[in-house]
Amino acid sequence: MDGLKIGNTIKVNTKNGYMIAKVLDTYNDGFVVTTDEGDNCWLSYETDWEKIPSSKKLENKKRPKHYGDAEFDLIDYWCTRYSKEELRGAFKSQLSKYTDRLGYKDDEIDELDKIIDYTTRYRDHLKKVAETNEK
Repeated sequence: MDGLKIGNTIKVNTKNGYMIAKVLDTYNDGFVVTTDEGDNCWLSYETDWEKIPSSKKLENKKRPKHYGDAEFDLIDYWCTRYSKEELRGAFKSQLSKYTDRLGYKDDEIDELDKIIDYTTRYRDHLKKVAETNEK
């Protein structure tokens, strides 16, 4: 269903909010997940869920040690937990930080890569929200 694969991280909306889960197996009529609390459960594709995109930056580059061993990417966390206004502020803050210090702190190409990563991920999030609202 819509490219859902074993290992994908999803957000499942519930009566009391939501839960984060990882896909363990997929079937024609549903899939099995393990929740962020360690419980396994079967869900139908009609369940209110959405795939949490993984960070292309973290897939293609080695994760810096100062990021720790967290299972979830910080930007993915922002996209699932922040309000529209909070999310816009977080991205604007990061983009202005990297733009303002361009050429002064780290290698300029690395800094530009960070600007591109934040910009691309915010754009992709906004597109996903627009597509979801159209359905």
